[in-house]
Amino acid sequence: MKRNFVTTRAGSVVKQVIAHVSIILFFACVPALVFGADRNQKPVRVDDVHYSASGGRVVVDYTLIGNEDNQYMVRLILKRGTDSSFEYSPRAVSGDVGSGIYVGMNKRIVWAVDEDFPQGLRGSDYYFVVQAQEIKKTSGGKSSMITMIGGGAALLAGATFYVLFSSQKHSSPSAVTSFPTPPGRP
Repeated sequence: MKRNFVTTRAGSVVKQVIAHVSIILFFACVPALVFGADRNQKPVRVDDVHYSASGGRVVVDYTLIGNEDNQYMVRLILKRGTDSSFEYSPRAVSGDVGSGIYVGMNKRIVWAVDEDFPQGLRGSDYYFVVQAQEIKKTSGGKSSMITMIGGGAALLAGATFYVLFSSQKHSSPSAVTSFPTPPGRP
């Protein structure tokens, strides 16, 4: 009978140690889960936009500022000063435009105006806006790996904690932990 008490006591100590480690692991991993994805993110910004036109082509130069690890979707938009509702996205563009553009200086977009407007554009109050938006990663990457590991560890710690403490609360007092010695032979 003493052996069962020692085994039960040792099992209880092991459960307590596992519970404490699980709690520590849970609270250590929750910050990685919550803050891991956005910790190193810089806001995207387009600076130094200027353009020149000659021979039916417009060259737009710009600087893209953001996180070096991310890819961006870059759009060129033609606007008009005298008409705030006018907005045109040129189609005949090439260069650092579209999806998969990385940050950097001296980015260039070339627009073949004659292909989009064979008759030309009337007026001289046009200007360009370069917009950039981060392309969200669906999988992979350092931040999503941190999030997955942190989430998995937090889930494991929470499940372990639940299993250990829910079994103690719901066990019946008449539960048999060992069998009695069999009666002697007649």
